[in-house]
Amino acid sequence: DIGVGWPLDGPLVVAESASRDDGAYAGVFDPAEGRMEVAYWAGSDVMINQAAHAWFNGSLLADRWADEGFATFYALRAAAEMGRAAERPALTDEVAAAAVPLNAWTRDEPPGSDVDTYGYAASLALATALEERVGAEVLASVWADAQARVGASQPPAAADSRAAAAVADPPETLAEAPDWRGLLDLLEARSGEDLTGVWREWVVRPEEAAPLDARADARSTYARTIALAGPWRLPRSVRDALRAWDFETADSLMAGARTVIAQRDTVEQMAERDDATLTTTMQTLFESGAMAEASTHAERQRAALLAIEEAVAARSADDDILSRIGMVGERPEQSIRQAKLLLAQDDFEGSTAAAGRALRAWTVAWEEGRRRALLGLAVLAMLLV
Repeated sequence: DIGVGWPLDGPLVVAESASRDDGAYAGVFDPAEGRMEVAYWAGSDVMINQAAHAWFNGSLLADRWADEGFATFYALRAAAEMGRAAERPALTDEVAAAAVPLNAWTRDEPPGSDVDTYGYAASLALATALEERVGAEVLASVWADAQARVGASQPPAAADSRAAAAVADPPETLAEAPDWRGLLDLLEARSGEDLTGVWREWVVRPEEAAPLDARADARSTYARTIALAGPWRLPRSVRDALRAWDFETADSLMAGARTVIAQRDTVEQMAERDDATLTTTMQTLFESGAMAEASTHAERQRAALLAIEEAVAARSADDDILSRIGMVGERPEQSIRQAKLLLAQDDFEGSTAAAGRALRAWTVAWEEGRRRALLGLAVLAMLLV
């Protein structure tokens, strides 16, 4: 059901335990040792529950409520499959009277307290509700992502970690197990469902509500920026900021990206109009996150294209005798071709210089023809004299 293989390398050790504390837990799992301690009076359902903690113990998910809720959820399903009776933490009105946001239910809570009882019941209720909302397959894919430390907001080519081997780039990973924020991101990414309301109702503390609002705005901006980027991939720094819920940084990075995208669109339209070819250097700079360099590159491309357009615009349709005389020895069309060739090699200085030669040739053709004609007449007159 979990969809992730048994996580322990060695044997699972089960030890009977005794405690003088009436409020002690019936079972405790130690993931480092691969060992569960089960109270001598506990039933087999406790061992099944602790076995589920081989997955949900802080290594797959970071928060207590997620570990406890889903461990109990899967343990109950396994117990039912094995025909074992299992006690289900019930979220009665009496239990719900001690309700707190699940993020406030920490491991410091005394065992058996009202809040502790609520935490077990509410986390199971939430796990059950999430399975009903997104489905078992989505949950299994989320656990696979969590185990592989695959974060949400993947670039399109690596969005599916199960198909990562089929794409050129590996999926972008996280350093730690996802907490309540990363879990929300993964669930929504895999299911396409908006679970923000569920998190507001069950999970977040009052001071954690504002980031949810900022998250919605940032995700909307992200979707818009991706659409504007088209085939270009936003740099990883944007997605890292979104996964870290650092929305101020994400907004700043995306604003810079949109500036470069606008520059790209401008120079691409100019290049198409001028029948010129551009390199992929700006795209490479953009996707690596070097926005300042990408912007500078775009400006240099634009300046070279403007020089070419200015030169072409100066080309006259007049075919008078003086213009033809002034163009003798000049090759402005060749200079324009050379300017485009150099632009396609990112030689902006050479491209601008070549366009300048064509501009001068076309601009001064009549004047140069007139000068040459007058000079020729003067020479002829001297010869006649």
